[in-house]
Amino acid sequence: MIDNKLLKDAEKGDDEAQYELGKIYDEGVVVSKDSEQAFIWYSKSAKQGNKKAQFCLGFIYSSESFSKGIATWSQDYEQAVKWYTKAAEQGHVYAQYNLASTYFLILKDYEQALYWNLKAAEQGSAEAQFAVGKIYCEGLGVPKDYKTALNWFTKSA
Repeated sequence: MIDNKLLKDAEKGDDEAQYELGKIYDEGVVVSKDSEQAFIWYSKSAKQGNKKAQFCLGFIYSSESFSKGIATWSQDYEQAVKWYTKAAEQGHVYAQYNLASTYFLILKDYEQALYWNLKAAEQGSAEAQFAVGKIYCEGLGVPKDYKTALNWFTKSA
């Protein structure tokens, strides 16, 4: 059963309550998992600037598995980048890393991948630190630089 206060706050437009409600539906914590409701509540919260909800929308749009919960769903990297960017610009470290990964793996934009990986790496993300090392080691969009790569690999360990 969803907490009455949480539901009322979400319906009144409280972005944090909307995010929490989206999370409840997404994870199926106290109600049955409902991807459509999760998407609706995350969207309401994200549109108000909630970086956690923006990250969740980015993740949803980049995910194939989310489509199992919504019959009309289709993966959309353009929307994923849009929402990851909004959260990343607010300092959300996982959004920064996922945005970098999307640029690196899907869009092959190594300059943007490096930029966002560096943002996440500077916040202590070991995954991003390793990714920065890989970019320099392989010379993807930058000249190969084994010294810099080793530095980042060491930080990630």
